[in-house]
Amino acid sequence: MRLRRTLTRALPLTPAVALLLLFLAGPIAYCAYIAFTDLQLTGQAHSSFVGFENFRTAFKDDAFLLHTNLGAIRKGKEQTTRLTWGLGNETKLIDRLSFIGEVFGENKGKPSYQAGVRATLVPEHVELDLTYGNTFGVDTRGRYVVLGLRFITPELKR
Repeated sequence: MRLRRTLTRALPLTPAVALLLLFLAGPIAYCAYIAFTDLQLTGQAHSSFVGFENFRTAFKDDAFLLHTNLGAIRKGKEQTTRLTWGLGNETKLIDRLSFIGEVFGENKGKPSYQAGVRATLVPEHVELDLTYGNTFGVDTRGRYVVLGLRFITPELKR
């Protein structure tokens, strides 16, 4: 009796779950397959497994950078510690112009975001950033615009 009631409740969900698997899980699985093969999207009939070679090629230069941050803030007077996190990317658009974006926050409260452009003024030395940011779910109270200069120091010798 209990099994029958459970099946009766689950039956109306079956078409939705089937469509979800077809239109969401199917393309994700196909993308994962393509990522590890040398398949060309121009109609190539055969492909072979290449492992992580596609990822090595994609990340060997600075055309796409992924930044991750984990940390903690200790407030001595309040005797509290909050965990902090961030995930950002920098994607080269043209020779001296990149898109930058970041999502960041703490373990309490709403996360924030910022996105903008980074222009190289002096290659390997000076960059100019222009970004807009806000807190997710907040209309305009948390918004800000930043114009910043980034000075790149020479590599430290070992």
